[in-house]
Amino acid sequence: MAKTSPFQFIQQVRQEVSKVTWPTRKETTITTIMVFIMVVMAAIFFLMVDQVLSIGIKTILGLGNGGGSEVSSYGATLVCHPRLFRL
Repeated sequence: MAKTSPFQFIQQVRQEVSKVTWPTRKETTITTIMVFIMVVMAAIFFLMVDQVLSIGIKTILGLGNGGGSEVSSYGATLVCHPRLFRL
């Protein structure tokens, strides 16, 4: 394999970089906005899927709290139990 000097390497890199078609500011802005929109859409999608799966699993396993508040009675007992906060 032929070795190139650092000077030749830098020259070759500059030649290759000059061949690149760089995006304009407008293209970069539009692409960035599109990426942010897709991220928000993906986050909403996975939130909805997570909620549906959570409700389905709670229903199947009988862990639902009968349509009451979002905090289950078990969770509320753990959080509010007086013995947990004895000084």
